[in-house]
Amino acid sequence: MEEYEKIIMLQDHHYFEKKYPTLFKHEYGGIAFDKGWYPIFNDLCDELQNFTEMHFTCIKEKFGTMRIYYDVYNNEGKYVGNSKKDIDDIIEKYVNRARSTCEKCGKNGATNKYRGNWCQTLCSLC
Repeated sequence: MEEYEKIIMLQDHHYFEKKYPTLFKHEYGGIAFDKGWYPIFNDLCDELQNFTEMHFTCIKEKFGTMRIYYDVYNNEGKYVGNSKKDIDDIIEKYVNRARSTCEKCGKNGATNKYRGNWCQTLCSLC
């Protein structure tokens, strides 16, 4: 990814919708994690964009990990589950990458508890 594209991605929260319209063809509730994970999410979208029957339903952080929820339907609105395992494997790869990446700045991080049971994956500086 070019440096100027990274800058645009971090400034425009609709960047992903514009770049990957098929993945965002239905209501999904926005992206609910910090910008440190945006490059990981961008790589995930790059890999998923060929699965034209899938779309995101929820994108968020929960318990310090990236959570990605989606549906898989064909053009007639029928559930198509034959690619679900492939999609799950791809998502798992990027979720695992986010587990060791600071959600705020994108540097190496670890999931820590704070304020009681609140978890977040952060680097030592954030």
